[in-house]
Amino acid sequence: MQDVSLEKDKEIIDLSAIGEDMRRNIEGIKGYPYLAIRRGVEGTVVLFVKLDAEGKLIKNHIKRSSGYEILDAHAVSLVKRVCPFKHTAKRDVEIELPVTYRLVK
Repeated sequence: MQDVSLEKDKEIIDLSAIGEDMRRNIEGIKGYPYLAIRRGVEGTVVLFVKLDAEGKLIKNHIKRSSGYEILDAHAVSLVKRVCPFKHTAKRDVEIELPVTYRLVK
């Protein structure tokens, strides 16, 4: 009989890896909204993302705002751009995805 806690640990690791893969893909295309640069705004948006077993986007909404609508909207659009997002889970997955915007000084 297989240990249920080991299966849960593996599932958590797998979901963590999926979230990290998605974060890396987003970082690769992120850029910085021009208006946000002009206004000097920075922040972190935390998104709730749900993908189906094939990687199609089911849900994508703001869990915690950056405090700036322009950054929030940009982060939501980035998730749409990287989807469908292929992953290794054989089921729907839910991910909390932080997207951080920092200006280089």
